[in-house]
Amino acid sequence: MGGFIGFRGLLGFAVLVCVAIGLAGLPGGGSARATSVGTVCQDGTYSPTGLSPCTPAPPGSFVSVTGVTSTTPCNPGTYCPGQGNTAGIPASAGQYVPGVGAVQAQPCPAGSFCAGLATVVPSPDPIGFYSPMGASAALICPAGTTCPTQGTATPIVDVAGTYSAPGSATALICPAGSFCPTGAGAPTPASPGQYVPTAGAGLAQPCPAGSFCASSGTVTPSPD
Repeated sequence: MGGFIGFRGLLGFAVLVCVAIGLAGLPGGGSARATSVGTVCQDGTYSPTGLSPCTPAPPGSFVSVTGVTSTTPCNPGTYCPGQGNTAGIPASAGQYVPGVGAVQAQPCPAGSFCAGLATVVPSPDPIGFYSPMGASAALICPAGTTCPTQGTATPIVDVAGTYSAPGSATALICPAGSFCPTGAGAPTPASPGQYVPTAGAGLAQPCPAGSFCASSGTVTPSPD
C-alpha cells in the first residue's frame, strides 16, 4: 500500500512539473493570454484576423461589433464623417444622403424638402408650395404669388392686373371695377371718384370731366 501511494505522489509531481514547463514556454508566462493570442478589435476598428493590431474604420464606413475583419459602408440616409465610426449618423431634417459610404449629408435641394431623419430621396414640393435649399417642410405660396408646378424653388410674383390667394397655382384676372398692382393678393375696388372700365387693370383711373363716380368699384362713370 505504501508503495502504491508513493507512486501516485510521484505521478502528480510529474504532472505539475510538465504544466510549469509548458507555461514557462509561453511569452510572459501563464499571464500572457492577450499577447499570445491577440487583443480582440473593438467597435470602430478591424483587422484581417479580427485581432490586434487593429485599424480604425475609414471615413464612410463603420464597425458596430468587436472582432471583425472588415468594415461596413454607411447606409443610405446616414453618413460616417471620420475614422473609427461605430454606427452611421442619420441625416438631419432638411438633409439627405442618397447613396452608401457617405462622409457627410447634403442639404435638401431647393424645390424639395427632407422631413424627419435619414432621408434618402428628397420629396418634391406639391403644386402651390415652395421651399428654399435645406428645407424640412414645404412652404405655402404666399398671397400675390403662384407656385405652378411641383418642385417650385421660388414663388412667382403676380404681374399687375392679376392676383392670387395663398397656395395658388395660377393667378386670376382682376375684375372690372377693381385694380391689382404687382403682387396683389386680392383685387382692390376703385375708390369713389375713380373707375376701372375693364378687367386686368393694374391701376384705377380718375372719373373724367363731365361725369362722376359716386361709389367704390365703379366700372362706368355716370354723366353729370
